[in-house]
Amino acid sequence: MTRFIHRSAAVLLLLLSGCEKKSEPAQGESNPERPAKPTRTERPERAEAEPDAKVTLRDALDAAEKESDPAAREKALAAVAWDGIDIDRELAQKAFAGLTPDGEEARRLVAHFAMRMADDDPEAALEWARGLEQAEERSDAISRIAVVISTSDPKRAAALATDEVPEGLMRDRTYVQIVQRWSQSAPADAAQWVTTFPEGKARQAALESLAGSWLGADAPAFASWASEQNGQLPELATAVAGAIRVIPDETVRAKRLAAFTDESFRARVEEALKQTDPASGGSQPSR
Repeated sequence: MTRFIHRSAAVLLLLLSGCEKKSEPAQGESNPERPAKPTRTERPERAEAEPDAKVTLRDALDAAEKESDPAAREKALAAVAWDGIDIDRELAQKAFAGLTPDGEEARRLVAHFAMRMADDDPEAALEWARGLEQAEERSDAISRIAVVISTSDPKRAAALATDEVPEGLMRDRTYVQIVQRWSQSAPADAAQWVTTFPEGKARQAALESLAGSWLGADAPAFASWASEQNGQLPELATAVAGAIRVIPDETVRAKRLAAFTDESFRARVEEALKQTDPASGGSQPSR
């Protein structure tokens, strides 16, 4: 149990000492087997039942530690860590510390804890995340904290992702998620940031997300910005076509397309729509 003294194990010390668990895991880290958080009216009953629950949890931890199958042991320890958050924090910490460092179960827990902490105290969340010893866990935690921060301070979130999340798929995913949130409040600023991305899948995805959001909020403004790019973003027309293509109402699709008064750019969007829409006679690209 050497991991018990890691900074990674401090996740439960830092998180549970000051944060109330939210009713559901964040950012896709769903955990349907975990019980829902009790309401205030349920707390007296929970308090009465807690001693028995602690005994059950302790027995579960003992059984998990004796499990000879590595995969089964990981799942059992993770279950104790999840359940122990509301029952016995010390047991939850011990269960987490027993997980394989940087393993799948540990990463799931770290990801959930990171976003939960960031909702309540971003500074404490960052201090904890930066102290994680496993590089993959640290990067994932910081990336998820950046996404949470982007709702209130997207510029800081963007800088955080750029400076502290290594290049690669994780950073790309973080960039796109920040753009999704930033474009809701300040699409022009989000667009300016996207123009600094290197050409690739992340920029393509970010542009498509930006187009979908900005077109719906202010189509003329987005169309004006798009037409001013002067070929600096060669994938922009394709991204716009992707955003338009997913609109279910054909009348709305036509209205969005008509917002592009620059005939040259609109023609490129129309060509991209033909190439990606089977109903238009084009071929659907493989994914």
